[in-house]
Amino acid sequence: KPTYDMKKLILLLFIPLVFTCSSDDSANENLDNLTPKVVTWTREKSYCQEPYLSYNIIYENDKVIGGNVNSGNSTAIPCTTDGFIVYSFTVAYQNDLIFSINTQGEIMMGESDNSSNLVTYDYNEDGLIIARNFTYYEDNIETGNSVQNFEWTNNNLILSTYYQDGSIAGYTEFDNDYNKIQIVTYSETGEQCITSYQTNYDVLVPPFPDGLFGVAPESRNGFISIHNSCDNVTKYFDYEVNENGFASSVTSTRSDDPDYYSTTRYYYD
Repeated sequence: KPTYDMKKLILLLFIPLVFTCSSDDSANENLDNLTPKVVTWTREKSYCQEPYLSYNIIYENDKVIGGNVNSGNSTAIPCTTDGFIVYSFTVAYQNDLIFSINTQGEIMMGESDNSSNLVTYDYNEDGLIIARNFTYYEDNIETGNSVQNFEWTNNNLILSTYYQDGSIAGYTEFDNDYNKIQIVTYSETGEQCITSYQTNYDVLVPPFPDGLFGVAPESRNGFISIHNSCDNVTKYFDYEVNENGFASSVTSTRSDDPDYYSTTRYYYD
């Protein structure tokens, strides 16, 4: 039977995480207004060639207000395509920024799940996230909480994260369109890893609205490659685009495994 800590960890891996865009970025706002919304995305990969993950998004007045996720067990042999991890989420706003996301579990690792978590956000004066606050529940009884703190520097183009003791955990460097340049992470023992990103400026990534992924403003472009210095592995990316120039699918491969691939498909309204 899954332990509470294991269930909490797995749920955190799947919960929708917030991002926000600067309110004075008129070019990005105009682009969003002209672009259809992603209502579903799915994922498949080597050894699990049918979609094993489905992420559905619900909108109201052009804002994400909730959704649901259904994942199979992609590591099982044979893999399963649904019913391994299932949860739903609701989103609340304050002053047009995400205030909270509440996630309610239904199935965790194939078993009935009554856990939930509430994530709330703190922002700086530029509308960028500076704290993410987690409260965990089991059968509607609070079981714990945690906080992640963030710092923005270099004209809001470097995002730093910290361990609970205040030591730096790492930082992310962005270009002016919030495409990642590199992520530098430090283990608690001081080991450094650098993840380097090569941007594909010919591809526009799906413009997910506020309330889904990451704590930084969303990047506008896709990747050519991502290289991690610690495991010396490079991921490569190949996109299919729709008539508007936005990705309809992306397939990633790995330098250390010629048989590996992972494909994400985006479905617009």
